[in-house]
Amino acid sequence: INYMKDTKKIKSLLMHNQDRNIHGKIFGGHLMKESIEFAWLLAYSYANGDHPEFEAIDDFNFLNFVDIGCIVDFEGMVTYTQGSLIHVKVEAIKYPKVLIEGEKESQKCTEMYITFKCPVKTVEPVYPSTYEEAMIYLESKRRISKQLEFSKN
Repeated sequence: INYMKDTKKIKSLLMHNQDRNIHGKIFGGHLMKESIEFAWLLAYSYANGDHPEFEAIDDFNFLNFVDIGCIVDFEGMVTYTQGSLIHVKVEAIKYPKVLIEGEKESQKCTEMYITFKCPVKTVEPVYPSTYEEAMIYLESKRRISKQLEFSKN
């Protein structure tokens, strides 16, 4: 049995000056690129080396800006599989370079849902092991169902 928690991976990046936008914050496109590459790696790892192909981005939410010098953790996990489809959720969580009094130690800054398709084989199902994971699993199942319904029309 493959559990969602066993597919979870984290990568940490320091946000550099060359990735800033005109407002002096980290460019959203940079966060998107890092999230998509990380999601692909998760899908690749889950598919045991079968090269997944991009199928769809369901949502990409920008929740908070990211300052230059912040450390950002990209946390991702395979949340649902169906046939040859792999659904991945990636969140970017920032840690401020200087903690200001009254400020939270960390903040979620982006959230992304992306679907990949394995061209060669059917992938093993993934299962939740906690209530929180079960809610994420059901949300991912709903997103895949909507994508499949949309592609029929």
